[in-house]
Parts: sequence; structure tokens; C-alpha cells
Amino acid sequence: MKQIANITCVVLVALALVAPTSGQVTSIYDIQYVPNPETDDASPLVDSVVTITGIVTAEFWGGSSNRNIYVQDDTTAWSGVVVFEYNGWDNFDIDSPDGIVHSVAEGDSVLITGTVEEYFGKTEISNVTSFSIIAYKVGCIEPISVTPLQANSEAYEGVLISVPNVTVNDLDLGFGEWSITDGTNSVRVDDNWDYYYWPDSSQALAEVVGVLDYTFSDYKIQPRLARDVAEDGVIRIQRIQQVLYSDLIKAGEDEFSDYSYLFEDTVSIQGIVTMPTGLSFAGAGIKFIYQDEHGGPWSAILSYDPDSSAFPVLFEGDKVRATGYIFEYSTGPSNMTELFITQPIQILDLGLALPPVDTVATSDLRWPTEAEQWGNVMVRVADVTVIENDLSFGEWSVDDGSGKVNVDDDSDSISVWQEENGRPPEGTFIQSIRGWVYHHFGSYGDSTAYKIEPLYVSDLVFGAGPPNIQEVTRDPCVPGPNDDVLVTCNISDNSTVASAKIVYNVDEGTNPSVVMTNPSGTTWEGTIPATGVDGARVNYYIEATDDGGGQDEPKTSTFPGDITDSQFGYITFQPGLNIEDVQFTEWSAGNSPFDGCEVTVTGIVTGDTAQYYSSYGAYALQAESIPWNGIIFEWDGFELTRGDDVTITGMVEEYDPEWHFKYDNNTKIINVSAVTVISSGNDIAPIPVSTADLAGNAEEVESYEGCLVTLSNVTVTALNQFDWSVDDGSGTTCLIDDDMATDEADAFLGNLEVSQTLATVTGIFNFSFGTYKIQIRDMGDLGEVGIDPYVNGQPYAFKLYPNFPNPFNPETRIQFEVAELGKVKLVIYDILGHHVRTLASGTFNTGRYTLNWDGRNDYGAMVSSGVYIYRIKAG
Repeated sequence: MKQIANITCVVLVALALVAPTSGQVTSIYDIQYVPNPETDDASPLVDSVVTITGIVTAEFWGGSSNRNIYVQDDTTAWSGVVVFEYNGWDNFDIDSPDGIVHSVAEGDSVLITGTVEEYFGKTEISNVTSFSIIAYKVGCIEPISVTPLQANSEAYEGVLISVPNVTVNDLDLGFGEWSITDGTNSVRVDDNWDYYYWPDSSQALAEVVGVLDYTFSDYKIQPRLARDVAEDGVIRIQRIQQVLYSDLIKAGEDEFSDYSYLFEDTVSIQGIVTMPTGLSFAGAGIKFIYQDEHGGPWSAILSYDPDSSAFPVLFEGDKVRATGYIFEYSTGPSNMTELFITQPIQILDLGLALPPVDTVATSDLRWPTEAEQWGNVMVRVADVTVIENDLSFGEWSVDDGSGKVNVDDDSDSISVWQEENGRPPEGTFIQSIRGWVYHHFGSYGDSTAYKIEPLYVSDLVFGAGPPNIQEVTRDPCVPGPNDDVLVTCNISDNSTVASAKIVYNVDEGTNPSVVMTNPSGTTWEGTIPATGVDGARVNYYIEATDDGGGQDEPKTSTFPGDITDSQFGYITFQPGLNIEDVQFTEWSAGNSPFDGCEVTVTGIVTGDTAQYYSSYGAYALQAESIPWNGIIFEWDGFELTRGDDVTITGMVEEYDPEWHFKYDNNTKIINVSAVTVISSGNDIAPIPVSTADLAGNAEEVESYEGCLVTLSNVTVTALNQFDWSVDDGSGTTCLIDDDMATDEADAFLGNLEVSQTLATVTGIFNFSFGTYKIQIRDMGDLGEVGIDPYVNGQPYAFKLYPNFPNPFNPETRIQFEVAELGKVKLVIYDILGHHVRTLASGTFNTGRYTLNWDGRNDYGAMVSSGVYIYRIKAG
């Protein structure tokens, strides 16, 4: 086996340093075992610093505390221990072998250094100084089968155990605790995690699984999920549905992590019908939903059969029992757990009360980590506004301010109502919507995979709320210094709009207001007086107040809703606008003040017909080589050549009506009616920038939108699915993309490798598919390749390169190569040889890697100025 142990010095120019203790791996048995636990149960290694390795048996997610995880290194007594992180594991990110920063999860193989402590009789490892994931999600430890008597012993503290063939003998011991018995001895069960079980007197349980805890002078089993409390016979729906939070994190990307852990098992379940048969679309078949009587997360499931006569007629409130196998109905990225019924349905009772309905935020229904728990469950969203009412397949979207979610017409009742009355207009305020959560079709990319499915028109409550303001326009849209500006909008309310006004300022001065009048219907209007100043900048918003509906206090709303994030505006220039006037905004939302206005601007073409006919479908124009001076535009007329000085006329658009996800939030000129070529062969220099300037959270990133920019001396740091990450040494990456690229440049980009370098990268900076990117146009945008003398082609070798930059403040990059799959550890020391930081520890595939050191030690503190050494061991 090849191995290396290279040492290189690095100098930190300006930036106390505590060296973490490390040592030989200690077995958990040696930490936990005591010969006479009845007389002395304290660890023989109490107060010692130890290093352990093992499998995580219980993750922190879903628990009442985010501070505890459980680790086990064998399947015998004395082999498990709880590890306590005071600041919480969700703030403790670990570099795992796949090169992605993870928080620790069940099934991870880990290496931990910390101090053994006794916490009120419980042995734990705390004051963690070193933590690494050896292997990510390698599997799970099988629980050890024990009796209730054994479960009340020190030998199994911290161990994952199973107590089989027991019955519930005490429903409520207080504080969420209950107990089970084998007829001779009992053991407590606690509720540190949500496992959705409600003890039933003398109920037989096939087994109870959990980590054994010791708190308040009692041993207690802590089940981790619904799967850990297994009924003997009919099982609850939550056991089928609930999956680990760590799996849900991956579900938006790998398409199967949200699968039920009982996938393809045959089970019997029972529940209360919440969506009856025959109400919702099922093609030529039939479907219904039934829910656990307790309601809440993970509590509902859908059954479907292609034969419409397979199920009896079922009504809301029927209690039914069904037997079948668990399967996943997949529509692209999303999977919906279903029970495919194989035996006749038993109707156990009729007319029962429906399970309670939880009120959730619209943002809770957008991504698997929150939304998956509500699949098929009846929920309610409150105080929402209709955002879009013309989506495909009868859908429309609402938002309570936390993020939009789609409403669907799967129910025949809702479908007929929409056909007769139309979908609610954009801006309509709805007090509440009750419906079940359908997880099908759509996309995780734009959060449309989860939808609310109201059953009846009565599920839509158009109650009292603040006034709804929409369709704000102004005339003229592009005012001059001497123009009064008429602002018009529609304002509606469930009661009566009492007043409305325009609040405005000129050049960030005082905020006078203009009273709006109501000439007819829901139309309101008011006039902002002329500024009388050439180049004056005006910001404004609308404020409306209702009469309170005779019962409530009057309610006030503004439009835009968050006036600290966005306002309307314009600049009054007598000669007309330039690109900077159209692009510049002081508001973080980044919208052009002339959104929706027809403008005429002049500039030099930087992205021409070659870029238009690539997959991008737009041109780029720039007036000067300074920020805020670039823009993209549509044009399907005669060909334009790079370097043409042109004047164009068209409408400014922030939210493209045809290509939302591709172009939204990227200021663009559409519906171009005229293009005049003034001259050709002109040149405009790209704006020099750093990757830090173009990062999504950079303060001035919006100012480069549409501009031709250039980076120098970049290194490819990641090959993404649709683009490439690069870093110019600033320690912050940005993206380059091929949407504008010629075939030759596209092919070149497709062959880039991680750690390959480019002397320069030039292109059009834009916002596309949810993020900022540099769009490469042709080979001329890509400078000399391979100028870094430390970058070699395949095959890879075991090699460590000098860091760059050096000296540095506060970050530097360290590159190394690995010739074959194996364990790699990269450690930084001070000049005296004290351990400062473990920068990498895990298994790496063959390849070349770049790591950033931010000048911090393992505790997160900045180290002092001086000379440092880094050392790598591989193989």
C-alpha cells in the first residue's frame, strides 16, 4: 500500500491556540464497564479524554434536544454511549468522505474525541474536541434483544435495545413516560423523540426498540421513530409513513430516501376516512384517504385501485381496516407512499369525528424535510394571498408570506366550482384553506411537488383580512422632470376599503403622502407631483386601510408587502434613460424601477446571435465597463454581431411570462419592437471581478447582472450537474455555465476537471435557474489552461502541493492528490508541532482535491500570526 506523509510550512500573516488532545481509540466497553454497578456505576475513565469509534444509533434530529447522539461499537452489553455537544449537533458540521459538509446522522461511522463525564449517574462523552465521519450512512446497528429486567441495568445504558413480546401496563407515568411489562418486570418508555404512539391499556406490542437512557434516577427506553414501537397485529399509519429527518434531507435529490421503511411489506392498518371514495379524480379507478384518529404528522395514507368497484362506498368519518402491501407511487422526483389493498375493506364504525386538523405555514409544504410529514394529511393554511391563478392543470398558488404553495382541483367539487366561477384572482385574500397534501408531479426545483387539495368549496374561507392591493401601474411609466405621475391600482377587501395613499420620497428625502381616490369599483388612483429636477430618484409604495368589518380593528396593508426589501420607483431624466437607470436599484429584492415599462437604451452587443441560438435564447448589451451597465434582451429579427453599437426599444421584465425559472429575477428587455445599429466593430472591456464579488450573498452582486465580467487565475473546485464552480483564491466560489456557449466552448467546458486552472474566465454575468452565473460565450472567453505547474493529468499520484496564497490572511488553499481509494488525514500544526486543526479525515476516492483553511483551530477560534505546518497521510 502506498502512503505519504508530506510536510509543508505555511505562514499566517495576521491573525489562541489550544491543541486538542488525541490518542489511541478506546472501546466503549472500557468506558462503560463497571464490575459492581449496584455499588458504583461511575465510569472507570471518568474525566479522561478518550477517542472512540462506532456507528451512530440515534441522531439528534427530531429529539427534544439537539445536543445528544448515541454511538455504539459492538452488539453486546456495555457497547453504547451518549455523546453530548453543548452547542447542539445542528451547529456541528463535519467534513464527511463524500466531500460534502454534513451534520451527523443515524448510520454514520464516526470517530470522536471528548471527555468522559458522569451526569447525574449517566455516563456520557462531552467537551468534544474532534469529530469526523469515517463513512456516511453505512448502515445501522441491530438492537440487542433484552428483557425488561435487563433493560433496567447499567450494562445496557447507551445501547440500542429491543424488548420483545410485551404489553402496556401503565399508560401515563408523567412527563410523556409510560411502561411495558413481560408479566414479571417492567421498564419505562420515554418520549425524547416523536414516535407517534399513544399507549393503550394492556395493548400487546411485538417489540419496543430504542436507546437506553438514564435520567431522573430511572432507566428509560427512548424510541427514535414510529417504527420502534411495533404493535402486534394491526399497525398504526405513522409506522408506515415516518422516515428519518436525515433521509428527508436527501429526498429532494436522490428520489428514494423518502421511501417507507416498510416498502413492499404486507400490513393491516385502520383509520378514519378523511377523503371519501368517488370525490377526487382517479381516472377509471377509485381512491380514498384514511387517517389515524390522533391526526398530526405522518398520520394519513391513500389507497387506490384501477378497478372502480374494488372498494365499497366510503364516507368521511367511516372507521375502516384494510390489509395490503406498501408501495411508492412515483411521478418523477416525488414519491407518495400508498397501501395497495389486497383484501376486502372492513368498515368498523360510522360517523366518527374527523381527526384534528393542524394549521401549517405555506413554506412547510415546499420541501421534503418539512412537507413529507404532511403527505395525505388534512392540513390548513391561514391568511394567504393568491399569487398566481393561471397555472397548468387547474392549479393556483397562495402564500402566507413564508413561501408559496400550489392549490389543486383534484376534487370534483372544487373542479366544478372553478369552472363556474374561475380561480380566485391574483391578490385575493383567503382566511383559510383546508385540504389534504398531495405529493405528486411538480418539481423540487421550484417547490411544486406538494400541493393542497381542498375537498369542498366550504374548505375555502374568504374571511376578514387586510386590503389586497394589486395591479399597480403608473402613467407615464418613464416620467420626465416636469411630469406628474398618475399611480393606479386595484384594492379589494372582504369589508370596505376606508382609505388609501401613496407614500413617496424624492432623492431619499422626507416621506410625504398623496391621498388616493376611488373613481369606480376596486380602482384607486393618486398623483405624485413632478419633481422638477433632472435626474431625481423617486421611491414609492401604496398603503391601504379597511374599516375593520364592523367587528375587528381596521387593518392596514402595503404594496409591496415588505417595503424594506422593495419599493416602486423611477428616475426623471429629460434626455431619456440609459442602461444604468434601468438596472440600478437600492432595494435588496433587485427589481428594476422600470419593471413593466417600455424603454429605449443604447449599448454595445456583448452576447450576439451566436449566443441567442445557443440554449440561452437572448442577447446581451452593455453601455460602459462599470457595474449596473449591462442587460439582456430578446430579439428575433436580423442578426446582431458582437461589437455592434445598437439602440433598442422594448419592455423591461423581471418575471418572464414564458420562462419563469430560467429568467426570473434577471432584468431583461422583452417584446423588443425596434433595433437600430449605429455602428459596428466596437469593443468594450470586461469588468475585472473576483469570485467573491460574484457570490450569491455578495453585497453588490446585483450590480454585475447582464455585464461582461472577467476573472483571473481561477481553479475549478467542483463539477456540478449543470455548471462548474471556480475560485480565484479568494476562498469564495462562483459558477460558470455553458448556456450561451458555442459548441466548441461547450465541449471544452464538459472536459474540465477539478483543480484544473484557467488564466482567465470571461463571460456574461446573469441570474438563471435560481442562482448567479458567468455565461461563457466561446473559446475566446477561456484563457490559457494548465498554467499551474502543480496540476498534472491522470494518472493521479500521492502528492501534496504548496498552499496558495502564501503568506495569507485569513484564508489559504491546500491541494493534494490521492492515487487510489483510501483513508486520508490532513492536519495543521503550529511551529512547535502542536495540533491546530484537522482539516480532513476520512475516505477519499482517487483524484485531486482542494481544501480551504480559514485560519481557525478545531474550536473555531482564529489562530495567532506565525508559521504553520501542514501534513498529510494517505493510504
